[in-house]
Amino acid sequence: MRPMRVVLSYAAAAAILCALPTRAQDRANCLKLNGHPKLITDCVEALFSQDPIHLTFSSLPPGNGMALGVVLDQPRHYLTTFTPPQDSVFSSDPTKRQGFFEPQASLGLVDAQLAFVGSTNLSWVATGSISWLPAAYISGSRKDIHGVTHDCNKLGVLCTRDVLALHFEGTHQQLNTISFYGLGPDSFSLKHTFAQNNTYGAASASLPLFDWLAVGGGLQVEGTDLPAESDPLAVSNAFTAAGLPGLGTQPTYLHSQIGFSTRPVFDWNAITNDPDDNQSGPLMKKNLLFTLSNGVSYHWYSAVGKPQYSFQQFVFNGDETIQLGSNVRRVVYAHNAGGAIERVFYGLLRRACGETDSLAGYKDPVLLKVTDQCNYGRLDLRSYVIASRSSGLSAIPFYMEPTVGGSDIDSRVSLRGFPDYRFRDRDATFAQVEYSVPIHDPVGLLAFYDAGTVGPNFQSLSFAHLRQDGGLGAIFRLQGQTVGQAYIAWGAGHGATLGYNLTKQF
Repeated sequence: MRPMRVVLSYAAAAAILCALPTRAQDRANCLKLNGHPKLITDCVEALFSQDPIHLTFSSLPPGNGMALGVVLDQPRHYLTTFTPPQDSVFSSDPTKRQGFFEPQASLGLVDAQLAFVGSTNLSWVATGSISWLPAAYISGSRKDIHGVTHDCNKLGVLCTRDVLALHFEGTHQQLNTISFYGLGPDSFSLKHTFAQNNTYGAASASLPLFDWLAVGGGLQVEGTDLPAESDPLAVSNAFTAAGLPGLGTQPTYLHSQIGFSTRPVFDWNAITNDPDDNQSGPLMKKNLLFTLSNGVSYHWYSAVGKPQYSFQQFVFNGDETIQLGSNVRRVVYAHNAGGAIERVFYGLLRRACGETDSLAGYKDPVLLKVTDQCNYGRLDLRSYVIASRSSGLSAIPFYMEPTVGGSDIDSRVSLRGFPDYRFRDRDATFAQVEYSVPIHDPVGLLAFYDAGTVGPNFQSLSFAHLRQDGGLGAIFRLQGQTVGQAYIAWGAGHGATLGYNLTKQF
């Protein structure tokens, strides 16, 4: 399945070297480095993020090398369902747990963006997009089931944080290296490659009905070309058009879709109301934040003039997140940590709870203070299912079929212990359990387990063909959002596998 939007990673270099979100991001800092070396991170982050024009350093779809590019962007000021979702945050104020909110402007808002990225293997992507937020909303407020008042954007009976958006995009991709290992869950490990050029234009709309529910749909016209290659291991030289649908001819598709997405946020947040100088009772109270992000969509791919290549797809994508934390109930002074083990223990807690310096106003240094909110990382339970359907003798072009293994063409990770695009077929599914915890921005730790498979039909997605792996790694964050990971995985039957993934998010 091809995405309705092509998005490229938001500055991997900045993710590795970025400053904390509270630091200044201004290219003027690059002129002050001789006298202020601490401004290096601010300079680098500004080069890769400051509007209206900035650099981007990312990966194209796996196999096409690292890429450097430039982005011309008119910043988006208001949240829409086309904006990459931000992580929910711990806060004693329930109106702030979903992060940033700003009322819609009285006039319609247009967000425009142009980007070009090229890689070391001469692959490249050029894309342009416009999002229009109609001037249909007014500022409003509403109460939730707990009686808490929330600001919202009001459209008739609807009162939501996000707003209606219409999105238009045109993109061309020239991808010189896509891996192919054959079809089915038992395909051989011999790697073939093919080049793929995509050109498409898309229009889509999304309307939030509630903060946790949005509906949408879109229409896309897409053309694909598979250039001939001289490499003996190229797909065009190792397979025939009769055995591999889509190899001999690549139809133009009219792709339409409808769907909905849900993103409710629940908290188990025991608010601490102890006095600031409380020194008795339990040290902590639990603080858990649940975000249940799920999307369901149905797609129609109508091959123009070639009905034998028309098909449909059902897609489910889920990410159930639990952010693990606690609230401090009891103040802890330095003199409370008398032994070496206690000093290490409170030092770790101090970092997890966001304190880095001694607090003024106390008789001796404070390690923890009442109402500090501690972050112990997040647990993600991800799932993905794609099921294809075609009628009669219709065939799905092989390059349109989903893949499981490493990362897919949209940089979605699945089985990290296997090569990119390792398994390919009409239907696919995978599930992941992932734990990540920030250590010191921009770096954190990662542990994961993956399972997945592909098959010619939905019934074939069974445990008999299930592939599994697990591993450890590091995450890299930009302004609190994970933008990349590097990992080592085991489970593919050939020892440890080193890999990386850069999230696409502009």
